[in-house]
Amino acid sequence: MRLAVAAAVLSSAALSLSSLTAIHGVESALVLGVVLPLFATVVAACIALRARDDPQRSPGTEAAWAGLVLWTIPFVLLAIGALRVRNCAPLEGVAFMLLGPGAGVALALVTGLLAGSLVPGRALAIVLSLVPPLLGIVLSVADFLQTPAVFFYGHYFGYFAGSIYDELIHLPSSLWVLRAITAALIGSGLLLLRGTTDRGRPLALSELRRGPLAAAIALVTLCAAAHGRGESLGLRASHAYIAAALGAEVKSERCELFVPRELADKARFGRDCDVRVRQMEHFFGLRRREPVRVYLFRSAAEKRALMGAGKTNIAKPWRGEIYLQQESFPHPIMGHEIAHIVVAAAGRGPLRVTGQLGGLWPNLGLVEGMAVAADFRSASGMTPDQWARATLELDRIPPLAQLLGAGFLATHKRLAYVLSGSFIRHLRDTHGRQVLRAIYMGGDVALAAGTPLAELELAWHAHLRAVPLPSEALALAQQRFSGASILSAVCPHRVAELRRRLAGDLAAGDDRLAADSCRAILALDPDRATTRATLVGTLSRLRDPSAVGELTRLQDSKPRPKAALATARHELADELFRRGDVGSALTAYDALLEAPQEPNVRRLLEVKRMILQGSSGGQALMADLLVPQPGRRAPGAVATHLARELRAERSDGLPHYLEARQLYFGGEHARAANLMAVARARGLATAALRQEALRVEALCRTILDEPTAGRLWRMFGREGTQAQQMLAEEFLQRIRIARGLR
Repeated sequence: MRLAVAAAVLSSAALSLSSLTAIHGVESALVLGVVLPLFATVVAACIALRARDDPQRSPGTEAAWAGLVLWTIPFVLLAIGALRVRNCAPLEGVAFMLLGPGAGVALALVTGLLAGSLVPGRALAIVLSLVPPLLGIVLSVADFLQTPAVFFYGHYFGYFAGSIYDELIHLPSSLWVLRAITAALIGSGLLLLRGTTDRGRPLALSELRRGPLAAAIALVTLCAAAHGRGESLGLRASHAYIAAALGAEVKSERCELFVPRELADKARFGRDCDVRVRQMEHFFGLRRREPVRVYLFRSAAEKRALMGAGKTNIAKPWRGEIYLQQESFPHPIMGHEIAHIVVAAAGRGPLRVTGQLGGLWPNLGLVEGMAVAADFRSASGMTPDQWARATLELDRIPPLAQLLGAGFLATHKRLAYVLSGSFIRHLRDTHGRQVLRAIYMGGDVALAAGTPLAELELAWHAHLRAVPLPSEALALAQQRFSGASILSAVCPHRVAELRRRLAGDLAAGDDRLAADSCRAILALDPDRATTRATLVGTLSRLRDPSAVGELTRLQDSKPRPKAALATARHELADELFRRGDVGSALTAYDALLEAPQEPNVRRLLEVKRMILQGSSGGQALMADLLVPQPGRRAPGAVATHLARELRAERSDGLPHYLEARQLYFGGEHARAANLMAVARARGLATAALRQEALRVEALCRTILDEPTAGRLWRMFGREGTQAQQMLAEEFLQRIRIARGLR
């Protein structure tokens, strides 16, 4: 019991080191659900063994008090910790503690009492009392290795939610189902204990009272039947169940795909998967012999329900499987996840990933860095190297040893990914892909490269300092990488829920509720500048005078969030457009074009400015498309109609450009490509619009497998930014690979 109390105290102390686990919640409940039942079952077995020598003792009562003490110690210590780290969902946290380690300890006590009462031999009784809780952990690990699941339910440890980056976590109904089954198991154990006729010696099952024994067998049978329906109850996942839910299977040359039965062009998705496999093989210099298995889910919600990962896309290299939710074609994340599968050929251990203990303790910095380096995609108009360079200028790059070690999760997620990918890409460019394979095999960067890590870090930083930066890079990087890491975030699950609610409020056009949601988020995280910018917009639409105060508060923030300020002013300018104050809106848009903006926002500003400089008829047509009232965004067909009607007001290519974009989003690639060609021929006023028209036409013609696609991508790369040049090079490579596969 002293050891058990010490374990409870030490577990609580360890949990208090991170804001994520320092309170009652799903993460702390999981850790305690693993630790406490192991000690509780041994304590209960020892109590039952002592009762053999003293029949006057009451082992059930003693065990209950011991279990209550074991559970109460961490519960109270974490409750005290909540005075230091805010707990935004205390009732849900208590529920996790009761349904997690609480129920697990109760079952462990009954398990220990049964072992101590029925098993001959004291040492054997103690050892066997540990078997069920340990077996539960082993079976969950086996499920992780042998099925698509990343979520797990266990009668002793409780609930493992899946990816740590999925912040939107609620108390699942399946946990209540599990605990109903656990209660039946506890009841069957208590019935067996009541059937014990003599505490002075261990008994054979044949000596137990028949009534309690029969009732116990009935309860166990009921539990087994419930577990037999584990997939439909949400307690486990399997390939067969997921494949049936998705409904369609596609086999291509290099991939085996399980996709929604209603997916329009399944074969095209398979061909794109083949190309991505070849790209990743070329990058690493490896060859994968087995097909990559791809699961494409309809939504993040379906993915979470069926295999446990919500918005986070997942790969299981040892199974050769990736799990994605539907997005635009070509899928923007598929290459990253396939990179995990291809580089697994150089991995070691059962997981086929790099890290310590043969990959059993993965090095996430190297694992994710390899995938980012292989699928080196630009984001928001900048390459990973440019984002890394901006972070270097802001003095926010952590030491490389930390980034490629235990500090990966302690770094902002986006920042950790982009920095590790930039470094690994630089290492491949300077040392060759054989070094990447050696790193992945051995897990030691310095040994594989033959250079101390400090020297590699200096060379990488020197490379970054030579990377050209757009003028807005620092402001955009400051916003993109603001906030805490997942391990140090306060109330991440509650904030994720509020952000989901805010998105719903905005989609419904309910500015009053949206303002309340913004305020609730800011009460938890006052430094969330993008949310304050959204609040400025909602208040301005409500004509609430406090919008000025929120804008002032945003302006006075340190450091000044220039990108978020631009977002807030954009909201105000749109409101001027809606009210028909053309002169003021035009002045505001002109000023915004001088502020730091992401490329897609800058193009939108240019279009709005062009419309305001045109006829009043064009302004009336485009208001519903460009600055719709919240919750009243024009459907695709209406937007296409409005863009076509604009032809009567303008002679340039802007109407055709706007119509082509709507057709592209609707999957009409041939019509979109032809209209973009017309838009370019008629003329577009800005370089950004001309480049976007070229990109969309090139992408559509690539999807249609037209021979002119390569010429368009080369033109796009010649006239583009560094990020656009990288995109052009990627698609030219994809075209070459696709032609080689035919």
